[in-house]
Amino acid sequence: AESADNWQYVNRSVSPFEQLKDNEEVVSKRDAFSKTFVNGSGGYTSVISAVPVHYEKNGQFLIIDPRILHNPSSDFSLANTANIFESYFGTESNTGVKNKSAEGELIEFLNTQMYWEAGGQQKLVRNSSNVQAVSQGDRLYYKNIYGNISAEFTVLPAKRKLNYIIPNKNSLGNIPDSADFLV
Repeated sequence: AESADNWQYVNRSVSPFEQLKDNEEVVSKRDAFSKTFVNGSGGYTSVISAVPVHYEKNGQFLIIDPRILHNPSSDFSLANTANIFESYFGTESNTGVKNKSAEGELIEFLNTQMYWEAGGQQKLVRNSSNVQAVSQGDRLYYKNIYGNISAEFTVLPAKRKLNYIIPNKNSLGNIPDSADFLV
């Protein structure tokens, strides 16, 4: 890192990585959380992130790319493989979502259901529909998986998030008066 006497004003509206994009990166100094650049004074400037910016593959640290891309080789036709763990999404929702890491593989999001829980009991169970996957950048949707309710997966560095998009209260159907939770 630069010494205090070389400190300059930093534009906080632009990320540190963006500010240094025109500098030469020293790829051999990469790790999961940092990048190091050659600066104008002949020294180095390292930028350290709170979240991973690289993933390791075959002994090299590569840039994480959260985009979901076409994967024509299987029933998991959309995939994010440039991350800490790989995510493979079924062409249709009933195929599930495959996670692949150094520890192994796991397929999840199979036979999904939505229901109300009242006093520990399931009420008004709805099985998911088998719908086509639609991807947009770092997001994948199984639209209208429960009537008007859609599943949205977002790929992030070192994790994946699942949200259900509920457009309005009517999409939930009849809500039992005794309902404690939507599961």
